[in-house]
Amino acid sequence: MPPKMVKCSICGDEVSKRSTRLLENGTRACKSHDGVVEQSEARMAEEKKKRQEKEAARERRFHERHGLNSEGKFDIGPKCFVCYKPGLRQDEFAMRMLIAQKKMQVKGENPFCFSFDHEEQKAHIEKMREALKSPDAKDDRELRCLFVRETPPEGHLFWKKVHRDARMAAQFLKGMLICGACAEELKIDLHKDIEDKAPKMSLKQMAVLGHIFEETVGKTLTAEAVGEVAAEDAANMKGEEE
Repeated sequence: MPPKMVKCSICGDEVSKRSTRLLENGTRACKSHDGVVEQSEARMAEEKKKRQEKEAARERRFHERHGLNSEGKFDIGPKCFVCYKPGLRQDEFAMRMLIAQKKMQVKGENPFCFSFDHEEQKAHIEKMREALKSPDAKDDRELRCLFVRETPPEGHLFWKKVHRDARMAAQFLKGMLICGACAEELKIDLHKDIEDKAPKMSLKQMAVLGHIFEETVGKTLTAEAVGEVAAEDAANMKGEEE
């Protein structure tokens, strides 16, 4: 069987297909021409990269859809009822926030930002995001707060967007876990009725409560923060040595 012939896009000669390479523009050229092999290999490398990214995205969507973590194992932790991304319940998130503030204090940084400068606020937020992560964190769940709220009434956009695996729980419990991003997208007010339910305290009562908190829970949080900072420093030193 005669070899398949193609036309070289550079010299215009009729040559066998096996003696050519496919270029980025979809044409073929003789291997003997300068830069043809390199351009062809670069094209193949780029196509391989795109295939890998597409496969990774498909696998990530599959994991999110079926409640699996990044390792492909079933994740039983709390998740947003809409986007189904893992996070921490608001009480757990509040505790992580307190530990993050203690970690920043241990590092000699101010856990509060009183500046109106946009860049300083942005830098402070990045520091807080890093402090929120525990040393053994494998994903970003510790950066996502899941608010516990009653489900909206029937007909609300929430019921069209709710994840299929969470719909039954929402219907049965009449409640939901939802992250701030999804609540904003669905126009769900997370602060509704909070002020009415919050206890009314004077400044003196708040000061006394703050002192009691620091003398009890605060010491435990500080010890936890010191341990996490030490673990992070040890991991960084090990990484530098390697």
